[in-house]
Amino acid sequence: MICLYCLKNYNMEVTWTTIFKPGRKGLCSECCSNLEPIREETCEKCGREYDEQWFDNKHICTDCVAWENHPNYKEVKIKNTSIYKYNNFAKEFVAKWKYRGDYELIYAFSDEIKKTYKSKYKKVDYIITIPLSTERSYERGFNQSEAIAKIMDQKKTLKVLKKNETNKQSKKKKLERIHSENPFIMTGVKSTIDKKVLIVDDIYTTGTTMYQISKILYEAGASEISTFALFRG
Repeated sequence: MICLYCLKNYNMEVTWTTIFKPGRKGLCSECCSNLEPIREETCEKCGREYDEQWFDNKHICTDCVAWENHPNYKEVKIKNTSIYKYNNFAKEFVAKWKYRGDYELIYAFSDEIKKTYKSKYKKVDYIITIPLSTERSYERGFNQSEAIAKIMDQKKTLKVLKKNETNKQSKKKKLERIHSENPFIMTGVKSTIDKKVLIVDDIYTTGTTMYQISKILYEAGASEISTFALFRG
């Protein structure tokens, strides 16, 4: 097999899955070793792995405490799950995938994404994707949120949001993100969503995007909102 990331040949472990699905794509053992799976002890809200520098107590991290006290979002309830830490390797991976247009890289995580979806989110009614501005969509050639949703369950995926043209969140400082104006609006195609929904994205950093979209969906009638991000920053 050829590693999707480094393109080196590697020997894949022989299992019943690989026998019946010999074309499965993935990462070599060296690239896999650079990933840091998130351990079980995490923030109850955002899924950040427990680390004393981010926690005043063992249940909720300081970022989530800030969201609870935010005048515009203190009533917004979400629960996020992420699979890996956003370490240096993950940053390089995302840069190659999202910013340099190597779409196929997402399939390196298809098994983990499907497993997480089936174990935690199988009962959601809709998967909500995060829209890109026209400029970002043109730059990248694809939407990373839609790529993840496609792996989960394309039939449940809804595109009901639009994003106004704004500066990149990655260029803003932490406090600027948290206090930035909400750029998302409902498209009007489906203005009421009175169901359980899952919002998906590639990275959860400050949580701004997830909270902004959750607020819009709760106002549209969503009964319960969960979020998933492949990496937790």
